[in-house]
Amino acid sequence: DSHNKQSIEEVKLLRSILTNQISTLVDIGGADGVHTIPLSRELRETELTIFDGSKDLLNNAKSKIQTYNINNVTTQQGYFEDIPEVLRNKQFDAAISMWTTITYVTDIEKRRELYKWLSENIHKTIIIDQSNFYTYKAQDKTSETNILQGYEINTTREYQMNESYLRTGSYTFTFTNLKTQEETQIYDPEEVQFIEPNEIDELLSSDWVRTRTLGKYDINTTFDKDHSKRLITIHQRQA
Repeated sequence: DSHNKQSIEEVKLLRSILTNQISTLVDIGGADGVHTIPLSRELRETELTIFDGSKDLLNNAKSKIQTYNINNVTTQQGYFEDIPEVLRNKQFDAAISMWTTITYVTDIEKRRELYKWLSENIHKTIIIDQSNFYTYKAQDKTSETNILQGYEINTTREYQMNESYLRTGSYTFTFTNLKTQEETQIYDPEEVQFIEPNEIDELLSSDWVRTRTLGKYDINTTFDKDHSKRLITIHQRQA
């Protein structure tokens, strides 16, 4: 629910960039359609594809599609590294990757293959959203606690990041039943490779030009390396 509320400003930004000339779009790492499904209501003539590795999230997306009688959204299961194979014959006008998901491709050769596919199979617009990793410490550990549906949920996040912006770490979730005090813990390791804007430019090749670099989900907010929370790059295919 919190993700759906948070996505409102992101969808507004996406809609301000994407035009009605976009007839097909792929949302890479699109989860349960948190961005794609709201977009489908505004881009009614656009065929949208949610691509994600999680079967459960895609089942949630399918449930939403059925509940809201949406006829212009489909799903495709697969991981980022699978895209050049799974979608090898697919062409799209636009691609989006939100919430830092594209950084999960840490192998350099797989990353090159992914961006090569993007360069060759997307015809008009590519939008890539990352956290502003330039502001991150070399290592950090944080915890927060929330109450939700009868549970106290403690989330502990720790990581280390090297000079090449490879971040390794983990999330530890502790769920405490407030009635019984019974605890359940989930440990989730994480490794992500942040990509600098100039490297994205190189990976996409000279066929593409970066038209904007934004620092938040606002078309008028230019990226500030020292202060912005997000690093959003918008790329257009050169005529």
